[in-house]
Order: sequence, then structure tokens, then C-alpha cells
Amino acid sequence: MRSCSLTKRLLISALILSSLVVGITAVLFLYPFNTSIFENNNPVYPIKKQIRYGFTVTNTTKDVLEGAKFVAFSPLPLTSTQKLLSITASHGYNVVEDKIGNRKLEFDLPALAPYASKNIVITADVALAEKPNAQRLSQKEVSDYTSPEKFIELDSPVVSKVAKQFNNTEDKAQSIYQWLVQNVDYIGYVAKDRGAAYALEHKKGDCTEYMYSFVALTRSHNIPSRSMAGFWLEEKSNVLRAAGYHNWAEYHDGNQWILADPQRRSFDDKYQNYIAFRHISEQEDNPMGNTQRFLAYDSRLRIRMN
Repeated sequence: MRSCSLTKRLLISALILSSLVVGITAVLFLYPFNTSIFENNNPVYPIKKQIRYGFTVTNTTKDVLEGAKFVAFSPLPLTSTQKLLSITASHGYNVVEDKIGNRKLEFDLPALAPYASKNIVITADVALAEKPNAQRLSQKEVSDYTSPEKFIELDSPVVSKVAKQFNNTEDKAQSIYQWLVQNVDYIGYVAKDRGAAYALEHKKGDCTEYMYSFVALTRSHNIPSRSMAGFWLEEKSNVLRAAGYHNWAEYHDGNQWILADPQRRSFDDKYQNYIAFRHISEQEDNPMGNTQRFLAYDSRLRIRMN
């Protein structure tokens, strides 16, 4: 009897340990990256939203297409204003994540007949915050977010010249935002990225150039800032469209990440309208090209975001 009781206790202990491992694994799957430390152990995301986005995948060749694939971004798993609760798709996928927290969904497509199409629908439940939850940055993050990168040319004469205008400004980040609103013209979507130096010299660009310009000018003053990509979503809508793809910036004020979007005239507000899909950085593992910002695919396919 004692031997039987001991065996039962061991089995129960093993089951409990197994359950804990499964639970921890599930949490790590949804929130695998914690490069910033939340000041509050229970960050608040009171706004629940279900979003949908989809693609029509078409074989453009006269042959049966075997082994084709395409990759789409997922909403970011965890930021100071966004938490991914769940994500599903109408077709099976593999999850690929990089070291800075970007998540991509890789779809291996079944054989596609000549000129045939397939629809793929992705549904994600997200929780959003009205204001950012406080986060601390590590020393490495501070270094990363104050360093030059492609399109963020801190050593450019024109970037340095504009940045000097804010040397004696008390609230540099908001002053930089206001300067960009007043001095850079929005010219509509431009497929080719040109970067901060171009935008500041020619005083024009699309949302991407506004983003890079803000990041370059704030980093010039050692203010940690980063480039973001995702979608602008009206409050009553839950469907993401290609036309809603957007770039904006965030800077860290020593306590939290603050949104700055000169192109849409938004500063530290409307957080619930921004669905973040990507941190744009040279640290991305196998970053996607800038032409197709939210997906990459086999050249034999034609992809249309529905």
C-alpha cells in the first residue's frame, strides 16, 4: 500500500510539473520577448478588439505550383500599449520570431493549379491601452535606440543642422514633432524609402520619412526612439486594409514609450487606433523588403490584401 501511495504521489507530482511546463511554454509562445521591464507587474490593457486581415494568393503561371509560400506579419505580441491575446488563420502556418520581438507567420501553400487562387484569413484578438504602460529600458536598449541606422543618418550635415535648432528647447521631443508638422509636406505614399536626411533637406515625404526624421532628430539629442510599422484602424472598424498600412515613431521619456506621428498629427494620443506589427530595425533577423512592408512571397505568386 505504501509503495502504491508513493507511486500515486510521484505521478501526481509529475502531472503538476508537466502542467506547469505547458503553461510556461504557452506564455512564452505568446510573449517570448521581454527586453523592456514593465514598471507595473500587471500592465493594463482595457480595450479588447478582434481584428481581421486576409490575402488572396494567385498562381500567375501556367503550371501547377508546388511548395509555394508567403510570409505575413502578426501583430506584435507585447508592447506598452498592445497585447496579443490569440491569433488564428484559415490555413496552417509556422511562427517565426526574431530577437527584437517581431513575429511572422509562414504559410506553406498546397499545390495551386494554373492561375488558381486561394484566400487566407487571419483573425487576431488584441488588448489595447489608452495610455502606455511604464517600462524601463536596459542599457543595451538605450544604446540601440540612440544609434544611427539605415535611413536614420545621425552623421548627416542636414540632420545635424536641423537638430541644433532644439539644443536649448526644454521639451525636445514635442518641439521636434511640431517642427516636422509645420515644415515637412506630406506627398502621399512613396514606394521607395529615402530616409531622414532626404526628408529634412527637401522638406517632403510620406509617413515613413516623417517617422525616420523624428527618430533621427530625437536620437541626435540622445533620446531613445524607434521606428514602428503597422496599421491605423478607425475605432469602429476591425478589418485591416492595405491602405491603412502606416509608419510612426515612438520615443522613450525615461518612463514609457510615447507615440509621435507627425504625418497624422498625433502626439501622445489615439493609442487605441494604432495596431503595431513591426519594430523596424537593422537588428531584425532576415527583415522583409521595404516594398512589401507587411508580407513577402514567392515571385510566382500574386498577393492581394483583401
